[in-house]
Amino acid sequence: HRLLSALDGDARLGAVAPALVGPGQERFQLRRLPTLGSLLREAALVNRVRPENRRFRHERYLDVDRGEPFDVEQPAAAALLVKRSLFDELGGFDDAFVPAWFEDVDLCARIWKSGRSIGYLPAVQATHVGGTTMEALPYRDFLPLYTRNLFRYLARHAPAGQRALARLIVGGGALARLLLLAVTKGDHGRGDAAHAYLRVLRGVSGLGWRTALATTERS
Repeated sequence: HRLLSALDGDARLGAVAPALVGPGQERFQLRRLPTLGSLLREAALVNRVRPENRRFRHERYLDVDRGEPFDVEQPAAAALLVKRSLFDELGGFDDAFVPAWFEDVDLCARIWKSGRSIGYLPAVQATHVGGTTMEALPYRDFLPLYTRNLFRYLARHAPAGQRALARLIVGGGALARLLLLAVTKGDHGRGDAAHAYLRVLRGVSGLGWRTALATTERS
């Protein structure tokens, strides 16, 4: 009720999100829309080596007072109330991102482009257990699908030059991780991870996104 009241009571808002409660949700839920900088920090393992770096904290809104409402670029759609008229106007979630990932990022970007804002209301809370879907999938299938949908998002919201740089950044990150498998195991089995990184390299090279989760290989 409080989410609906906030949405109806502020004409500038197109959507509102409660605070997600659960392990890791503070770092997971709220994000700024993807940029070359955020892709580079992830690809270069900066966020892994220095998880409290200033840019990452800014990207995840960890540098603001979470006890007060504020506008957020991209809250996770695990709990997101969107104004029905705006949802219909924008065409809702785009089926191009089926079966998952980046459909909520795309919707949030379109909400902002429409001239509306997205509000975060910490006084309202919702419990969320994150990561269960990803953990249940083979990494060799999850990572190329996630990356494919990243580039589908960028195709709609980033100019060609940025998309080309993003392919170099993501491809370089995948290659670095593939080489690191010779000296470290990482978070996934070496064979599964090697297949995942090779499929990402294949995809960013324009040869198609091979994954059992996608209906088509081509981007």
